[in-house]
Amino acid sequence: MTGDERPTGPAEQPMSWNEFTRRLADGIERMAVESFLILALPSDDAGIRAYVQFVHWGNDDGSSAGLRAEAVGSSNMPATRPLTPAQEERLASLEWEGPTDDRGGRNFVREWPMPAPFVEVADLMTRTLRDVYGVADPTDLRFRYSSFERTAVEDLDLGLEAEERPAGPRSKPPMRPTAARLGPVVEDGLRRLLGVERLERDADGDYPIPVGSAVMFVRLIEGRPPMVGVFSPVLVGIDEGPGLFAALNDINRRIHYARAFWVARQVIIAVELPAVDITADQIAFACVQLGSLADHLDNVLHGRFGGAFTFEVAPTLLN
Repeated sequence: MTGDERPTGPAEQPMSWNEFTRRLADGIERMAVESFLILALPSDDAGIRAYVQFVHWGNDDGSSAGLRAEAVGSSNMPATRPLTPAQEERLASLEWEGPTDDRGGRNFVREWPMPAPFVEVADLMTRTLRDVYGVADPTDLRFRYSSFERTAVEDLDLGLEAEERPAGPRSKPPMRPTAARLGPVVEDGLRRLLGVERLERDADGDYPIPVGSAVMFVRLIEGRPPMVGVFSPVLVGIDEGPGLFAALNDINRRIHYARAFWVARQVIIAVELPAVDITADQIAFACVQLGSLADHLDNVLHGRFGGAFTFEVAPTLLN
């Protein structure tokens, strides 16, 4: 052996999925209150970006409230490459709540009170990334970990590379979403949709919007995370009955971005959008979708079951 030669040990072994699961369980257990963690594949040439993400929500007093996890759904994938039916069936078998559920928004969702079963959560993420999204090796993933409140967070030893950030001045970490901070985003989306400079709110604090023969309302909903609620009472003064409920069940079977239900002699269609990274364009698009559905369903259901159009009982609109 010459003086320049160095003894070499065994080649470094790639991280196994078992090791990744162990590290992830430890990492999410150590997440700070009001922080988020994203595990993602870099986008490929088709724009595909598989990811799961976590939010550790806190109470107003700073104590831990719960852990929320999301797995990417078709709405956050390129339109040409949505999730396959087999992938969605696998997510359902892993007990992910689908995007059409009340809390689902655009992604699949799971939530746990704290302390969460961290090992079980990490194992769920491993099976989701590997078996649903086809991640071949955990080290292909990149991670981003930060605080909503722009405070320093302790590094997590996940054995992964941090997600590359764009060159130039460092952008501010996202602030914890609140209904108050959400207001300007909602109003920006509605002004673009309606082509108006000023918006008015009704006595309940909602934004009423006419859509053909229906009326749609946009509401800010407090919560963790807060939500944007878009809803339309398409018919009022209508009695319950098995025929009506069968029709609503059929509607819910066929639509994928909202739900229809009967309450207090009203038929309502509604959608709630979690306000994590929500944009004005997404709000405007949700209004277009739900408004078109409301304008169609009020006529269809009125012809079958009677009742009155909201326009007839609330003709004064502000927007």
